[in-house]
Amino acid sequence: MDDCINPNEIEDGDLLDWLDGLASEETAVHIENCAHCQAEAESIRAFTGLMDDSLARSTCPDSETLMFFNNQMLDANEVATVQTHLQTCTHCQAEMRQFTAVSPQTVDATSHSLWDTLVEKGQQILRAALLPQVASATAVRGQQKETLSYAVDKYAIKLVQQASNAIDDEWQLEGRILMPDDPIALIEGQVKLWQADAVLAEEQIDEFGYFQFSKLHKGSYTIEVQLNEKSIILESIDSL
Repeated sequence: MDDCINPNEIEDGDLLDWLDGLASEETAVHIENCAHCQAEAESIRAFTGLMDDSLARSTCPDSETLMFFNNQMLDANEVATVQTHLQTCTHCQAEMRQFTAVSPQTVDATSHSLWDTLVEKGQQILRAALLPQVASATAVRGQQKETLSYAVDKYAIKLVQQASNAIDDEWQLEGRILMPDDPIALIEGQVKLWQADAVLAEEQIDEFGYFQFSKLHKGSYTIEVQLNEKSIILESIDSL
């Protein structure tokens, strides 16, 4: 990554002020012309977004409880508690729709291929729920950009997809996985990008939880995050 064009112009808190629309004109001009500071600001935006998602779900039942509720495996008291919660929680409503969308009666052949592969490997499968989007896709310097947030078990995942080469119709996908309850915890694993029944690319999760895929063409993809004996699945990721 390029260095800051003039570190003496930026002070602690300036990036947060810029993200909140409170930065001075001088600071705004600096950041808009500094690739380093823009990248730092985007990292702060992604992290605070994950923390906001985590706080919003602090009273939610975990994914396993919702899965048991969906499969009618809870006792009467637990069912009543989950039903009451679902009446007002849009996050859990979205996660429940994910369970329904990939039930054995509706899952397609592509999903079977991926899931059968994981089952044969003895992986514990966790299906990540797509959280409601706060805003629609935006344009950054003429490029479309969209952020998707997911939650499953103790993990939060944020994906940022944007066009990288309009001429060749290419786009890139950047992601980060962390545990909101322990945001500095080291998460070791790898990420696979699937299309149909084939793995297109594999990337290691770096020490900060980030991964990236580039030079992708338009289509629908699935992401598999492998963490020891667990596999987190993010389904139906459509390019911009």
